[in-house]
Amino acid sequence: MKNSESKTLHNFFEIGIIIKLINGIFEIFAGTVLFFLNSNQIISFVQKVLWKELANDPQDVIANIIVGSVSHLSVKAKLFAVIYLIAHGIINIGLFALLSSRKLWAYPLAGFLLIIIGLYEVSIFFRTHSFIMFFLIIVDLIIILLLRFEYLRVMKLNRQ
Repeated sequence: MKNSESKTLHNFFEIGIIIKLINGIFEIFAGTVLFFLNSNQIISFVQKVLWKELANDPQDVIANIIVGSVSHLSVKAKLFAVIYLIAHGIINIGLFALLSSRKLWAYPLAGFLLIIIGLYEVSIFFRTHSFIMFFLIIVDLIIILLLRFEYLRVMKLNRQ
């Protein structure tokens, strides 16, 4: 692999793990906020966020799916979302910390965790058909692919 290609893949990897960090922080924040909101507050918040979009295009598929989803949010589904968001956020921040350490053992461990999380996200996607879940799956797949290249790059640097 050319040095410029290696540098490009490294840059994408760095961006990817920064996205994981930001996503982790956001997920912990969102899970915590969601924990303290009741169903009416959640519905009201979503409607306030999406009112302009729905006013411009009442048939907007994604906005209507989101509004419909929160309108039927059960207590169990809310609790699941809170636990999932906080746990996934902690894992994302942990992955960032692991991979930032540049320790060789961290890469296979991170790959294993990402594959397990990815399989779980796929199972959720097939049950819910959630666009957000699909996006998370794609991001995780890209990071898994970049993880291999970064692992080989760090291994090569450690040998020098």
